[in-house]
Order: sequence, then C-alpha cells, then structure tokens
Amino acid sequence: AMNLGFRLNWVVNHKFVVSAKYHVLTTPVNVQSRVAPDRPTDTFNLQHHYAGLGFSYILFANKKFSFQPELSAGWGMLRYTRNEVNYTSHFGMIIPAVYGVYNATKNFRLGVGLNYRIAAGSKIVNSADMSGVGGVVFLRVGTF
Repeated sequence: AMNLGFRLNWVVNHKFVVSAKYHVLTTPVNVQSRVAPDRPTDTFNLQHHYAGLGFSYILFANKKFSFQPELSAGWGMLRYTRNEVNYTSHFGMIIPAVYGVYNATKNFRLGVGLNYRIAAGSKIVNSADMSGVGGVVFLRVGTF
C-alpha cells in the first residue's frame, strides 16, 4: 500500500527537528479476507489516516549529504464500509525512521528513508497487519 503525506518541520539550530505529520492511504487495500472471509467476491477497501508528532536530529547538517534518525508517535484511524455500515477503529502508532538527505541547495533537499510502523489497539484489523517496514521518498522545500 502507498501513503501520501506532508509534514511541517521546525528546525532548531540546524540540527534538532520537531515535526507535525499527516499521511493518508492512497492505494486501495481490500480487507475482505480479514473482515468477511465468508464473502470472497466482495470488496471492502480500507481507509487509513495518521497524524502525529516527530522528533529527530540531523547529523552532518553542513555537508552535502546528511543523516537523520527520527522517532514519531501519533493517532491512526482505519475505516471500511460493509453492508452500508461504517466500521472505524482509532489506535496508536509509533514510527522509528532513518533518512538520508541530499542537500541540493540551501532551500531544496531530496531524500530517502526507511521506517518501521508499530500499530497498537486497532479493533477492526489486527494491529500486526498494520505494523511493518516502509520506505520513504521525499522532497523538502524551505529554509533550513
């Protein structure tokens, strides 16, 4: 599945970063086998939203390439519709991550990252199904 997200970062002393983050599931994920195994021809597409706060530290901030470990925590929401009834679950998420950043210019940066999402408390889909490794590709624009 693919998520699309954005974040607002506050960079302190060119090294400490506090982030407000939001992402949403952008590809259809059919959870029929998890929520209605007795109805194999039906489709129940999952909706997912996440909002949270992240804290990170930029290593090699003044170099062409920098490295940024991060820890985020926040709220997740899942929803699907079955027989015109909405099923919703709210739960917690913790996301440790590491990013490699190419500092192209003073105001533009490209990066890749690797994270692990830990979900806990989901009622409609097993939390273990929501947890796992993820990859990130990003652009940063602004004053750093």
